[in-house]
Amino acid sequence: MSSTPDTGTLSNIPMKKERVCPRCHQPVRHPRLGIWLPPLKAEIVDAIATAGDIGITSQEIVGTLYRDRRQVSRRTIKALVGQINDQLVATSFKIASEGGDGFSHRA
Repeated sequence: MSSTPDTGTLSNIPMKKERVCPRCHQPVRHPRLGIWLPPLKAEIVDAIATAGDIGITSQEIVGTLYRDRRQVSRRTIKALVGQINDQLVATSFKIASEGGDGFSHRA
């Protein structure tokens, strides 16, 4: 795996690939928006980007991405998006919230 992530808007890596390296058992990272993300955060970015200008709510993210996982609160999604934004500081991208419960992707 290259140390420099793809600088395209989204990677075309399907998310239902391996989540853990079969050799070292570490989470497999995925390039998104010029940064490397673990699988769940990459799925969150994909969900937000796919929603486009309309955006997506925390509850929609939970309903979509946490079907097969332990349920989490909206605060958890907000914290994960904050962590993703911390990594995006060095890029021209940002995940924004219009003050409510939703998120949208900004370039």
